[in-house]
Amino acid sequence: MHVYMKSVEMKRALIDTSTAILIYKAGLWPALTGNYRVTVPRSVYEEMSADGHPGHCEFEDSYK
Repeated sequence: MHVYMKSVEMKRALIDTSTAILIYKAGLWPALTGNYRVTVPRSVYEEMSADGHPGHCEFEDSYK
């Protein structure tokens, strides 16, 4: 039996630094990025992916 799934375009979410931090700390980052096409301003990306910032590896990996 084959299951055919219609391609569904993901909704976009635009987040700021404090939102990204709260979502990460709540353990919801994988759920957010799995269900939404997350857009962050360059300044947020640079702050969140900086060495030493909690979760910087996960954040960088989700944008590769």
